[in-house]
Amino acid sequence: MIGPATEGSGHRTRTLPGRDLCAGLVIVAIAALVYRPVLQLWWTLDDAFHLHFLTDHPHLSYLRPEVWRTLPFRMFTPLLFVSLETDLLLFGFSPWHFYMHQLIALILASVATYVVFRLWFPLWIAFTGSVVVLLGVPVASMAQQLMLRHYIEGWLLAALAMAAFVAAVRRQSWPLASISAVLYFGSALAKEIFVPLMLILIVLPERSWRERARFLILHVFVLITYTAWRWIILGTFGGGYGWNTYQSELPVVLAALPGRLTELMFPAVWGIVLVVIVAVGILPVLTSRHAARVLVAVAVSLAPIVPVAKSVEPRYAFALWVTLIGSSFAGYFMFRRRTMLPLAIVAVLVATVAVHRLFWNRTFAVAGRMSVEGRALMKMGGSDAIRNPAIPPAAMGELQWMKTFVLRRPATPFFYDDIFLCTPRPEIQRMFEYAPQSHGLRDVTAQMDCQKNLACAASLAPLYAEFHYEDDVLAWEFGPYETGTYRVIIADGLQAFVVPRRDSFQLAATVLEVRVRYDSPEGWRTYSDPIALDFSSRPRERWERGKG
Repeated sequence: MIGPATEGSGHRTRTLPGRDLCAGLVIVAIAALVYRPVLQLWWTLDDAFHLHFLTDHPHLSYLRPEVWRTLPFRMFTPLLFVSLETDLLLFGFSPWHFYMHQLIALILASVATYVVFRLWFPLWIAFTGSVVVLLGVPVASMAQQLMLRHYIEGWLLAALAMAAFVAAVRRQSWPLASISAVLYFGSALAKEIFVPLMLILIVLPERSWRERARFLILHVFVLITYTAWRWIILGTFGGGYGWNTYQSELPVVLAALPGRLTELMFPAVWGIVLVVIVAVGILPVLTSRHAARVLVAVAVSLAPIVPVAKSVEPRYAFALWVTLIGSSFAGYFMFRRRTMLPLAIVAVLVATVAVHRLFWNRTFAVAGRMSVEGRALMKMGGSDAIRNPAIPPAAMGELQWMKTFVLRRPATPFFYDDIFLCTPRPEIQRMFEYAPQSHGLRDVTAQMDCQKNLACAASLAPLYAEFHYEDDVLAWEFGPYETGTYRVIIADGLQAFVVPRRDSFQLAATVLEVRVRYDSPEGWRTYSDPIALDFSSRPRERWERGKG
């Protein structure tokens, strides 16, 4: 988002209200057309967990430390819960309305991005850049998941904060600076990735750095307020969730981060075309006096990813994606590459659309499958069962809560590993599994005995499992096999997770009973016995069968 204006120049693009309005309406139409299919989706991933949490607590009680700290992560994103709770109060358990809210927020954020680009770029460059941002992999990922709404609403608030700040500097207006500071505060409360936005504002190419710093005084107070509030709520300045990274692993993880983010933003062959076009635009900027601005923006985009760098998701690349696209178009505009610019714009649009469709078709199919499975779960009886759903285990459990406590219907069993069939369970009369061909669940009851026999007669080959729990981090090592696939199974198949042979994960639970499953490259499998873990009394545990 770094523009080409000269520092201290107070550069402005020519104002064309009618054409700008038309460009904005076209962006609205593109966003609505491309992302309208999300209205077909149902509750997926963490949606039911968030609704469960909101239902169990009084309105806005999550703003109290004792309530927030019951959440299984160390993040401070209250605006997400405010947004979801608003939908819940207005519409009840209606996913269509939640997704419509999400779609409207996405459309507004896309238009706000155009407004920001328009501060420095001609209309056609600002329009193209906004469309490329809109169709990028990070945005396509965020659009499909209600649990990522805070990224979208934070994006909207951050873009408006930047636009208001630039207007404040140009017009020497403290009221606009105040509006920018309030919007900045909102974006920070939406998601931590927007907290470093102030560092980007200070390096924007608007007047002198002293004038920019003067109008950032209110933002500094906002940052202090946010930091203090975060400390009160979390009891820590840090955060994170999921996979743990030890200090000894950090150099390797960080060295691999650029490559992983590049693979996410620029997948497949068309991604290579897109990365070349973006790089051609950025390289001249990096050799100009604006290089420091771009490097600061890139650093600010990458910094919030470090705590979760071991396992990156497309949404993590959002801030970097916007920075790269804005900087690339700035490079083409700054150096007046008029012979290259039309070709670059056509190429970048074609490549972006191709990458978008590739990513969208793959990921939306998964979201659609989860929606089908969730809807089916609500209609099934207590003697039916779902085998290997795409919905993650914890989310499936929350949907079970929705079915039993909200809809008042009997629970339906589900499982992620066939060892479930080997243990005493209430009688299952029918078993269902997702069928890609029909995009629905099919009855696979006839296969139930076969799957049960395969699991119950699994090999008793050598196997070992070591666990170490310290400071809410669970570390493990499985063996003795270097190749093949390991799974951690909880509650005899109610949950199952493919995991690396050795790694660590942030986990608040201290008492667990697990099995370890190993699948060999040759096709055979083996299970450990149930392993009772009580880290409150035994922080280290080892189970072994045969020569480990």
